[in-house]
Amino acid sequence: MTRKCVADEQYRRLRQRLDEVLRRVDEKTIPFEATMSILQLIIEGRFIWEVWKTIWKVWKIVELGTGLKSAFDFRKTITDYGMRVSGWDVGKEFKVATESTSLDLVRVSVAKLGFKRGATTQQIYEHAKELGLELCPAEVGPQLRLQYADQPRGEDLFIGMEPIIDSEGRRSVFCLGCDHNGAFLCPIEFGRSGDYIWDNDPVWVFVRPRRK
Repeated sequence: MTRKCVADEQYRRLRQRLDEVLRRVDEKTIPFEATMSILQLIIEGRFIWEVWKTIWKVWKIVELGTGLKSAFDFRKTITDYGMRVSGWDVGKEFKVATESTSLDLVRVSVAKLGFKRGATTQQIYEHAKELGLELCPAEVGPQLRLQYADQPRGEDLFIGMEPIIDSEGRRSVFCLGCDHNGAFLCPIEFGRSGDYIWDNDPVWVFVRPRRK
């Protein structure tokens, strides 16, 4: 059999692992039917998806395209609901969904992403993508603020998104939190090229893609 895409060393390692699987099935230390099911998922290209579903539990489903059409609309609605908006240049528009849709969101700390000593915004984004997550549309920030009215006090969430650039050239992402004065939405500095360094505590929100 001709192997075109797998190097000799990779092939050797693959055969070694398969031999180990066969041995363990023969010893009955791993169940035959479960092993066959996993192998079938791999063959069908569905294994990674099933793993992602296990690792990244959906925290919240956010609705987009709810009828609000501009940054000004969002700011007015948020304040009408008794929440605060600060430091947000409403003159800077961002793309809003034109039709009703929903996204599955997960929240994950910098530490859970594997950065025990902290990381830059760019490192956080790149690794989240490597783990199967996607950046949020900017609309997720204000929509989540409206749809997460019962956010517990003391919690801050940072939206993993492409930064919004304000009129002074600052690059920021949305943060929503709740303090002793209630719920709020504000921009947080992204850094010139995603070089802002975070410690391992902050919790980020990303999209878990749905299987097409």
